[in-house]
Amino acid sequence: MSRTPSAFASFYATTRGTASQTIKSLLAKRYLARHESADDRRSVRFDLTDAGLAALRDDPLRALSEAIERLDTGLKSALRQVLPAVVGELAEIRDTVAFGTCGDCRHFAGGAISYCACVAAELAMADLGRLCINFAARHGGKPVSPGAETGKST
Repeated sequence: MSRTPSAFASFYATTRGTASQTIKSLLAKRYLARHESADDRRSVRFDLTDAGLAALRDDPLRALSEAIERLDTGLKSALRQVLPAVVGELAEIRDTVAFGTCGDCRHFAGGAISYCACVAAELAMADLGRLCINFAARHGGKPVSPGAETGKST
């Protein structure tokens, strides 16, 4: 649900025009594939292609991910708790939406079926660890994404 041009623009704190040009370049390099929504032909979503995934394997930040994976369980748990708070503070400083994943979101109901109350839809397992523009922090007193209190998408 967050693999759209407007979500891309929000995540990178850029204009929709700049996001659109970046997406065009990624499509031209065949790093992304464009998919029209079956429900609304005006809506599109982008997925990484095999070439895009291969490019990410060479991403310099991969070393950071690998270093985090090597941390002991206690440190990984502490990092998992503090990072959403840091992301929320950065979003507030930038006056933009915060992104997060389902497990930390107040809209998420897990169990036998994973469900997002914000978009009133069942979630695929593959989507649970992905960033979401409709994220609203489960912990803490204040919502970190605009519209979180009303359940409106941004």
